[in-house]
This record gives sequence, C-alpha cells and structure tokens, in this order.
Amino acid sequence: MNRKSTNILGPIFIVAGTTIGAGMLAMPLTSSSAGFLWTSLYLVFLWIGMLSSALLTVELNLANKETLTIYGLSQKYLNKLGGTLGSLSLMLLFVSLLAAYASGGSSILYEFFDQKFDTHTLTILFVILFGGWITISMKSADYINRLLFIAMIVGFVIIMGSLSSEISIGYLSRKEPFSLSHLSMIPVLFTTLGVHGSIPSIMKYVGQDRSKIYKIFIIGSGIPLFIYMCWQAIALGIIPLTGDNSFETIQQSKNALGTFVAILGTQSSSTAFEFLTEFFTFFAISTSFLGVGISLFDFYGEVFGKTFGKHRITLSMMTFVPSLIIALYVPHAFIFALEFAALALAVLAILLPCVILYKMHKKAIIKPTALVTKRWFVFGLYLFGLFITTIVINTLMTG
Repeated sequence: MNRKSTNILGPIFIVAGTTIGAGMLAMPLTSSSAGFLWTSLYLVFLWIGMLSSALLTVELNLANKETLTIYGLSQKYLNKLGGTLGSLSLMLLFVSLLAAYASGGSSILYEFFDQKFDTHTLTILFVILFGGWITISMKSADYINRLLFIAMIVGFVIIMGSLSSEISIGYLSRKEPFSLSHLSMIPVLFTTLGVHGSIPSIMKYVGQDRSKIYKIFIIGSGIPLFIYMCWQAIALGIIPLTGDNSFETIQQSKNALGTFVAILGTQSSSTAFEFLTEFFTFFAISTSFLGVGISLFDFYGEVFGKTFGKHRITLSMMTFVPSLIIALYVPHAFIFALEFAALALAVLAILLPCVILYKMHKKAIIKPTALVTKRWFVFGLYLFGLFITTIVINTLMTG
C-alpha cells in the first residue's frame, strides 16, 4: 500500500470510529413504526445534510488558515452573543450525550444482573467506573477506550454474521404510508451522524489538502451510514412490530433499551449469544461515554483551567454530576437526552457554520468557490438546520 493510501486510511477510520457509538442502539427504538424503507430514506437525507455541513466547516478552516473547532471559530468571527451560543451549545451537547450513555449503560447492566439491582445504583456505578478512568488520567482513559472499541467491533461482526440469516424480508419490505409521526425519529438519527468533532484533529494531521480531506469525510461518514443500515436491517428485520417479544413489548417496558437488547439476544439458540449481545451494546455505550467525557473534561479544562488548575477531581465533578442527575431523574433519559442533544448539534454543526460563513464572506476572508460555500447552497443548508431544530423542539415538547 502506498503512502497516499495509508495517510487516508487512518483518518477514515478515525472519523468512522468517532461517529459509530451508542446512538445506533436507540435507532430501532424510534424507527420501528416507520419501517426499514422510510428509515433508510431519512438516514440518507440526514447523512447528505450532515456531510455538507462538515465539508462547510472544513472550508471555514481552510480559509481561516488555522484549524479550529466550531466553538473556536464562533469565538473568533461572531460577536460575544454568538461565541456564548457556541459555548452553551457545546456544553449542552456533551452533557446530554453523557446523560444518555449513563442511562443506557445502567439499562444494560440492569438486565445483565437479572434486575437484582435498581437502575439508580447501577447508573451511579457506571459513571464512577468510566468517569474514574478520565479522572485518573487521559492516558488510562485512552487505553481502556481502545480495548472496549476493539471488543465492540468484534462483537458487532459476530452479531451481524449470526443474525443475518434470521432476517425476514417481509418485515423489511413492510410499506408504511407517510406519517408526520415518522419525523419524531429524526432527532435520534440526526445525532448518530455527527462527524464534526473529528474535523480539527483530521485537518491537523492531513494539512491543507482539500481533496484528501473531502475523501476522508465522505468515506469516513459513509462507513457509519452503511453500518447503521445493516443494524437497522438486523433489528427491524428480526423483531416483529407487535405480539410477543416485539417492538410493542419494548415500547411498553420501563427499561426499553434493556428489553430491546434482551429480545435481540434471544434470537439465536446459543445461550452465549445473549451474553455477547449484552456485552456488545455495553461496549458501544462505554466507548461513547469515554469519548464524550474526555471531550467535555478537556473543554472545561480549557475554559476553567486558570481557576481550577490541575484539580482533576473538581473538573470531573463538573463534567459528570449534571449528566448523572439527568440520567437519574429524567424518565426514559436515554432517548430523551439523545433527542435533546440533537438540538445542540443542529446549532453547532449546521446553523453556526452557516452564520460564520456569512461573516467571513462579508470580510472577504472566504470566496464562494467550492459548492458548499456558494450562497444558494449555504442558504439551503441553513434551512435544513432550521428544519431539524423545529423537528427536535416539537419532539421534545410532545414527548
């Protein structure tokens, strides 16, 4: 393999690995009523929008000559209100995701221990266990995250291979008429497609090579899209909509995620398969928790470093306690927190980049040469962001 291919392959896996995580576990729970065909259509639509906004952020950094996060770009090019909005959106996004993963992790443990422990206790233990690695050091958190990620990928491949023959074409080809209720799945699907957090590190590694960066993000975001399609095919193609051990059963359960994992695990005659399914989902949630936890811990360290210095315990309390409270006291926190995260992500990933581009156009810092920087394209992307924001707010208000 030549050097050019090697340089692209590594970053592609970084983008894909950063994107794939616990959010995919919630997808079947929100999309089961719409069916596989509608869900696939929505996924492709959202993927195009998120990829476009990611490439727009790349163009902003290329014109800026210094690689920054959207938070950094908003601090530089927007007024104080815009910068504050960027900061708040980032915090809300990370806190919501951590709350979702803490809730999801405790749900898996609840089923794994045969409901012998209450979910509040398990939620606290989950946060202490994985938040503790970050509190000790970033190096320790990085190593445990690598091990869990490898285990997650191996588990996913085994599950796909074991259940692919059990898929019912009749379940997948079920044609549902369009319904506005389908839109309620958009926040969760949208959240699972966020590749934007990896943009700064990829650009610092690759440099100012536009063509190479574009390939990395197109392929790197396309891999999760393909995996999500496969995951949806497995879940929606095996579990019936109604009846015993169905999505109807899952929706009526107080522990929806845990019930979903338990039902999925019974689809194979092997007793070891149920154990494997629980571990795969637990690894997916744990790696996501560690990744987001590290990001929020670093953000607080950057913002409050002068105040707290190297007091890692203080920064850890700021990082994990708000999310823990949400996970403990908000009903169905796993889905709710993912939906709420979509609101912050829509602002950070779509609306703010569009506004920053407008400011850079006015200052003649960037020229609308690339497709994603043309005014008509950015206006359409901005409308896409408003559409997502409206759907998320409506979903949150209607419960």
